[in-house]
Amino acid sequence: MCNAVEDRHIDHAKGSELVSNSCFLSGLLKIETSLNGILQEKWRPKLVYHYIQWKNLTPDFAVDISGFMEKKTEAILAYSSQFHDPKSKEP
Repeated sequence: MCNAVEDRHIDHAKGSELVSNSCFLSGLLKIETSLNGILQEKWRPKLVYHYIQWKNLTPDFAVDISGFMEKKTEAILAYSSQFHDPKSKEP
């Protein structure tokens, strides 16, 4: 899973592009990569899913996360810089 192909924040679309490029390059026979000196096999994922972040799109499928809403809220609130802070002096 990765970012949406198109998004209002340039980093999100770039993240999607990086994943797509990586998936393509990882399967090329003429590119050799290694990890800790061990040659890695060529591999390409069969599917890549892009999640909806901003644009109104019709999803191909949905995952019920209702049992994890408390954990999701906790994760979202960890990114305090993404929310208005009335005590902040930044614009």
